[in-house]
This record gives sequence, C-alpha cells and structure tokens, in this order.
Amino acid sequence: MMFKEIIHYFRNPYKSFETLKRLQWQKLQSVLHYAYAQVPFYRDRFDRAGIKPSEIRSASDMFRIPVLTKEELRDAGFDILAGGHNNPAKLKKSTTSGSTGQPTSSYFTLRDWFILKFLLKYRSKRICGFYPVIHKVVLVNANPEEAVLRENKKIINKLIRKRSVSINQKIEDHLTVYRQFKPDVLYGTVSYFNELKNFLLKNQINWLKPKMIFTSGEINYPQTRKEIERVLGCPCYDIYGSTEFKEVAWECSHKLGYHINMDAYFVEFINNNRHVSAFEEGRIVITSLVNQAMPLIRYDQGDTGMYTNGGCADGINFPFMHSVTGRSMDYYELSDGRRIAPFSLVVAVHECAAHAVQQFQIIQKSSDLIVIKIVPNRQFTPVIEQNLHKRYHQILGGNVVTRIEIVKEIERDSSNKYRLVRSEFK
Repeated sequence: MMFKEIIHYFRNPYKSFETLKRLQWQKLQSVLHYAYAQVPFYRDRFDRAGIKPSEIRSASDMFRIPVLTKEELRDAGFDILAGGHNNPAKLKKSTTSGSTGQPTSSYFTLRDWFILKFLLKYRSKRICGFYPVIHKVVLVNANPEEAVLRENKKIINKLIRKRSVSINQKIEDHLTVYRQFKPDVLYGTVSYFNELKNFLLKNQINWLKPKMIFTSGEINYPQTRKEIERVLGCPCYDIYGSTEFKEVAWECSHKLGYHINMDAYFVEFINNNRHVSAFEEGRIVITSLVNQAMPLIRYDQGDTGMYTNGGCADGINFPFMHSVTGRSMDYYELSDGRRIAPFSLVVAVHECAAHAVQQFQIIQKSSDLIVIKIVPNRQFTPVIEQNLHKRYHQILGGNVVTRIEIVKEIERDSSNKYRLVRSEFK
C-alpha cells in the first residue's frame, strides 16, 4: 500500500491542474468530514459556527469555518487529537521553537509523518536534481553539539551519506567537516549561509563548491540569495513550510515561485474575508490534507504572500506561491495609520549598502522610530549611512525617525535564528 502511495505522490506534480484540483477537493471534503466525526474540538467549532461539512461545496464556503489561530491551537491541548489517535505517546511529535515564548506541538501518525517529513521533501529535492546516497548531504541544525555527534554515528546516516553540524558550533568547525566530507548538498537557514558567506570572504578561504543549497525557516530575500549563490558557487533553492505542516511549497530549478504541494495542503490567501486575486497579497491560511492524528483546518500561519496558477518548464502543474514578505505580526504600524511591509525596508538596505554590510536587522521600536542594526565591513562609509537615511525617509516619510546602530554582531532569537525584521511596538 505504501509503495502505491509513493508512486501516487511522485506522479501528482505532472498531472493536469484540473485533475489536481479535483484530487485536492476530494481530500479536503474527506478531511472536513473526518474532523467533524473524530475530533471533539472541530465538532464543537463547526456546530458553534452553524456549519456541517456537507455544506462546504466551494472554496468560498470555507469562510464559514472560523480561522484557527496559534493561541487557539495551544489552548485546545489534546482535544484537537482525533479519536483513536489521542495517545500522544504513540504519535510523532513536532514542536515549534517558540520564538514568541509560547511553543506549540503538532502530532502525526507514522504514515502521515513519513509522507510529510520524508516523501514530500524528497520529491521536491529530487525534482531539483538531488539523489540520496549518490549525493552527500550536510544538514545545519539547532541541536546541541552532543546530539549532532550521536546523530552522525547512526548507521543509517552513514549509509545514506548524511552528516549534521550544529549551528552552535564555530564556522571553523563546520569548514573542517566540509573539507573532510566534501558534501554535494547543504541544508540550513538563510542567515547561516549568509554568515558562512561573510566568513569565507573575510578570510579569503577557497571553497569546495557544493552542487546545491536548500534553505528554509527564514525569508530568502533576492539580494541575499544572489550573494550566497555568488560566493558559495551553486544554486540556492528555498522552501516554505512550518513545524505544524512541514514542507508546504518549494522552488524548482526555474525559480518562478514556490510550487505549492496542493496534493497535501489546501492553501488560501485571504484579505477582508475574501480570497484574493492572483498577485494580490493576502494572509496565508492552510488546511492539511494529510494528518489523521491532528487535523489542522484553516490554520493561520501568521504569514502573508501571493499566488498564481500555471505550470513551469519542468512540467509541474502545482500553483505558485510568491513574495512571502514576512510575518503579518511584524508589519510596521506607523503613527499616521499606514502599515508598511518590512520587505521594502530590507530592499532599501540592499540597494544602498549591500556591498558594505555583513549583516543587518530592522526593528520597529515605536510608531515613529525604526532602528537598523548593522554589522559593517570595511566599505561602509558615512556617505552610505547618509544615503540609507535618505532612502528610509522616502519610504517612511518625515514623521518616522530612523536610527542606525553599528554593532559587532546580531543576536539570534530563542530558536537560534536571525530575525531580519521584527517589531517591538504593540
């Protein structure tokens, strides 16, 4: 049965869009009926909304189902587990890093874990040209060094030629692993590869170029990606996902956008209680089509993005996700009522100072104060700083003060990631 499923999932990207839409809708209806019958949390939620699963006949009907927030997910506890799967000890558990101080946990059956954690991930990597066992892989993760050493000793990882390094180790230690292991593929966060890029440039180190890099967990801005690819000497493919869902969308070699795994997720882009049009920005709301233990229905990712339909030259007919510009909670609310996407402020730094900045972070302190922390290199000058002030004035207007702080390093958050943009203003 599992073999048939593997074949099914590997064929799906190349099916016609109409066929995929029918498959997706069948799975969605099955999930809604299953959740209503098996999950007390959803039965109560549907009843309070005055809706039955059989009444969801079109995408617009989905608005009758309330959006599920992270706070509601945390408060639900084990009530959101389906009957027959309500013993967490028998399920696979995945917990968010809790960068907000409030981590959440998701649970999966072994079958669903295999599909979401391994099968879909391998499918996208394979389309990008990755062959397991043939290609050697290094994963850069946030585990302690001791855990990484234990992981590397496992027979299975030696057989499939996979190694791990900890983000807590020094870059010099990573380079030792890279020289000895000679990986074909690297997988980590954008900020890690940006840090590696800066280290190589600063120390003029000859780099053993891998075949490809995969990034996830942070926004991969165009200029950052361009510099990583230039210095590390290989293509960089980005992945959009989360702990709750795993890999939702991914880039292929044509990089026309992120292919949405529509055979595993029903993704909505919404604004003012309606589905937005193509290339119109909206909040990203996701329903998992593959999680019997803990169905997530209309879960608000806290992100914003755009979509378009249409395949690419690879023959893949999954729709595209575009311009995931940041967490909606990190949008900057200004004193004059405007709401600024941080993406525009990031682009301004790239335009004015990309060649002179090793790392930076943009923080909203109040409705009229933006702080830009910069780790400069030798090319950073007062003129560049002045030009950056002018550019921010054009974007933000005269009522918002921008303060540039020169620092030695940018601190990571509790999840060991660099948050490029954030807001401390509530």
